[in-house]
Amino acid sequence: MQAEKQKNWQEQSFSWFAENKSLVLLVTNVLYIVLIGISLISTYSIYNDQEIYNFFAINRAWFGRAALSVLLLVLTPGILGRFGIEIRVSRIITLYRRRLGILVFLLAFTHFFLVGLPKLVGIEPITVLLFQIFGFAALTILFFMFSTSNSFSLKRLGKRWKWLHRLIYIALLFILLHIAFQRVSLWSISATIFLVLEITSFGYAYIKGGAFFNKPN
Repeated sequence: MQAEKQKNWQEQSFSWFAENKSLVLLVTNVLYIVLIGISLISTYSIYNDQEIYNFFAINRAWFGRAALSVLLLVLTPGILGRFGIEIRVSRIITLYRRRLGILVFLLAFTHFFLVGLPKLVGIEPITVLLFQIFGFAALTILFFMFSTSNSFSLKRLGKRWKWLHRLIYIALLFILLHIAFQRVSLWSISATIFLVLEITSFGYAYIKGGAFFNKPN
């Protein structure tokens, strides 16, 4: 009885998100605009309103943490699928995976922009540290995925589109190194756990089905 109630709840949740795509698209579009706006406002405020800029500067790490959180959410259905675990509500993530992927990039870019802006205008010294290199490498991969997260690119690239977007696993590794080379934290531990789960799930899928990508991801 309890299992049936849980199943119904998950089915109802999925049905709601599937039937209200226009609302979800509106919400995600608003989030995209807000993030772009933050970059524009911070650029203006660094010259004209230090108080506003300081607010964004103090919280710039949280944009990176939010990007990691959404990324781990996006990766969850693939891990579950390769382990043969069916959680119906995770189909909501799969349904909007492309939109969430765009959100990951914009959050990561906002983090990068807020970190780099004071260096660009001379407020902070320019440094090239190892963790920054890993972060930039991850952002570069996310950019290529962001720029091809559309139907036109999917049609033009064909099978290459899937292989390009599988670089997300490399991006996760770079993100882990970006965080870990700064400090051991909840975020680095979470990224490590997911990276281990990714590797383990691929191994499990290969042993069970003879192919790394035998499950939709």
